[in-house]
Amino acid sequence: MKTIHASAGQRASLAAADDGEPIAMVNLLKFHAAAQYPAGSREAALGLSGRAAYRQYVDGFLTLIEEYGGSQVYWGDTAGYMIGQGEWDAVWINHFPSYARLEEITRDPRYAALKVHRVAGLAYQDAIVTRPDKAPHSP
Repeated sequence: MKTIHASAGQRASLAAADDGEPIAMVNLLKFHAAAQYPAGSREAALGLSGRAAYRQYVDGFLTLIEEYGGSQVYWGDTAGYMIGQGEWDAVWINHFPSYARLEEITRDPRYAALKVHRVAGLAYQDAIVTRPDKAPHSP
């Protein structure tokens, strides 16, 4: 299903499985061609692309990530597909000290102010929570 919001069930499942260990969030992003701000809003008058609106979200979110002990790992625009077919415009990977810390960010009042740019810019996304592999690896 194409969406930009986690369901309550997804969030509850991730919270229940949180072991306090670090996570990385892999975001596969599809942007609106034109930002979808509320009609008549100051932002709508700017005529931004979806990517430009989302970039405003990213710039503010990175500040929050760092304040909560996380970091950006990678941002890249899609260049093409070697395997499979997709529609993603960009990939964004962030590191968080734990899932609980990520949830704390989403409850920070500053996040609510940033979210308007996220909603305006994104058509849909997949956000995949990953945990480091703790098994030893063979050379």
